[in-house]
Amino acid sequence: MSLRAAPAAPMIAVSIAVALGAMLDATIKHLGTEIPALMIAFGRFFAGTFAAGAIFLFAGARRITATQWRFHAGRGVVIVVSATTFFYALTVMPLVEAIVIGFLAPLLVPFVAWLLLKERPGRDSLVAALAGFAGAALAMTGAPHADAAYPDRALGVIAALVAVVAYAVQLVLLRQRAGEDGPALTTLLANVFPALYLAVPALALHAPPPLAVWPWFAVLGMIGAGLWLFMAWGYARAPAATLAPLEYTALIWSAALGFFLFDETPRPETIAGGVVIAAACVWLAWRRQKETAPA
Repeated sequence: MSLRAAPAAPMIAVSIAVALGAMLDATIKHLGTEIPALMIAFGRFFAGTFAAGAIFLFAGARRITATQWRFHAGRGVVIVVSATTFFYALTVMPLVEAIVIGFLAPLLVPFVAWLLLKERPGRDSLVAALAGFAGAALAMTGAPHADAAYPDRALGVIAALVAVVAYAVQLVLLRQRAGEDGPALTTLLANVFPALYLAVPALALHAPPPLAVWPWFAVLGMIGAGLWLFMAWGYARAPAATLAPLEYTALIWSAALGFFLFDETPRPETIAGGVVIAAACVWLAWRRQKETAPA
């Protein structure tokens, strides 16, 4: 049975994307000790453009229509907001805490779809969202008020919440056109436009990073291109509500990477909050599957 034909294939693809995302976040956090978040974002998408371009050519380059240019130009703005705010959050707070806040994004998807696609969310979506935010509040409790390692943690929490909303918009937009545009084209334009938008402010406000850092940007570009390729492939073949719970496997990845790479031991409240959010999303997906299952 081919990967395309396998029923579990979209779930496998998104699971790989989530693992790559955790690796991407850890790499960004590492670079954030020396480089501003804005410059990291530009370097990530600049390098990602070349990696995604190679994938696009390998997949069989095709003409990009005016509609596709316009749609992805707008989506690129959302990607920039999501990336820059989350990259900043990664540099000023523990890795697993930033990831746990990011878990809220799938729970916001039904409400964003309501605004953008006129798909009215049900009562289950509201219950799951409330439970998710309760889990996020739990995850943030127990942290020291004056942590010498993360003095700007409060700003990081705010930035992460902004990133969450923008990422939820991304997921809805991805579902809206991924099936028509294909993963290779979607991945390419998800890098091209953010790189263009970030070029001027990043280079105007900050000095170019040293040459020794550019190989790290290449790593970011390859990981990011692979992430979007798997994510776009999966979301083009399965409903967002089915795939969204897989985002929560990032809790395992981020906790492990934070511990081994940054000597960060997750607080019990953080893990418990992440589990609450994950449970809320899994419950919501189960409810929707039950509602749509044939009698």
